Amino acid sequence: SARHMINASPHGSARHMINASPHGSARHMINGSPHGSARHMINASPHGSARHMINASPRGSARHMINASPHGSARHMINASPHGSARHMINASPHGSARHMINASPHGSARHMIN
Repeated sequence: SARHMINASPHGSARHMINASPHGSARHMINGSPHGSARHMINASPHGSARHMINASPRGSARHMINASPHGSARHMINASPHGSARHMINASPHGSARHMINASPHGSARHMIN
């Protein structure tokens, strides 16, 4: 479930999911994609613009990024993409591993993330 995807981290937050990266920013999460845009990530959802997704919060936190939409779930964030997979979301980053993304989840795998 989407909740499991976020809570898989010992710290149980989207912020941790982003900060696990050395670059530690929501902008990195979006720009890591070959398509490099928030619009691609949410795929024209009526509930959020690219600007809102990245800039609405002073800290631009991952938690805000996910909760900004009324639908507010990791599943929505992933499925909105035409590629619709956790693997795409992870591999878009140069660091490209589920373990890195969730940073020490007991299961540490992409399968765990999407299952």
